[in-house]
Amino acid sequence: MHTKPITFAAALVAIAAGGALAQPIYLATSGSTLYRAEQGGAAMTFALSDEINNLVLAPNGDILAISGSETGSGTFEIYRLVDALSNAPSLEIISDDLPNSYPAATFVGDTLYGYRNGSRMLVTYDIDAEVETEVGPSAPMQGPIGGAAYDAATDTFYAVTRGDDSLFTVDYAAGGGSPDATLVGNLGIDVFNMGLDLYAGTLYAAFEDTTNNQFVVGTLDTGTGMFTGDTVLFDGSLDGSVGFVVVPAPGVLAVFAAGGIFASRRRR
Repeated sequence: MHTKPITFAAALVAIAAGGALAQPIYLATSGSTLYRAEQGGAAMTFALSDEINNLVLAPNGDILAISGSETGSGTFEIYRLVDALSNAPSLEIISDDLPNSYPAATFVGDTLYGYRNGSRMLVTYDIDAEVETEVGPSAPMQGPIGGAAYDAATDTFYAVTRGDDSLFTVDYAAGGGSPDATLVGNLGIDVFNMGLDLYAGTLYAAFEDTTNNQFVVGTLDTGTGMFTGDTVLFDGSLDGSVGFVVVPAPGVLAVFAAGGIFASRRRR
């Protein structure tokens, strides 16, 4: 039985409660390459079996990988990224019936929200029922929209765009099909491909930074939109869209396990 998703989920809950051990690991994709790095460290790379458009951390701790290439039926795959912190990360198929790709997506509670094919059209997607539902277009953002993240503590939905090089908040729950966006501020760099994730109360981003010609990870100021890079994953241009999640470092997981945080789950 695969137990890493439960481990990630439990660790993230504990970190949210008290962030003393919140040293992160960055996981990012471009094309079929997975990049993994500790904050401020050098990146390791791994070859995956498909081109990935986005990575999303599910409520149960699974790291979902959304395909960027169509199947023969014109649909897209959703995978589970397994053994993400091992020497052999791999993709495990969940579904091959995703009607569109979502380069910007995030969970709000148990509901997956995404921007259809990077456009301004916000949708929800029920993975079990395989049903996509339109929420509406997010004006005035200029697409493509390449990253989304949700902060449950403040009920804030964030998105970043290539057309604006800016951070926005989105009224995802607005009625009447109008999930309008509000500008937070400019990123301070020109970006092309991108991803967002919220970890331990901090908004992180992975950008193909065309100003400095590098693939870089760092933090976003949620008051101004300004980006501060702390880890360069790759120098040069990328081959495809960016997927991005932040997970606890292995040492954090070991501390939690030694303290018995997972024991009750194993005994059930």
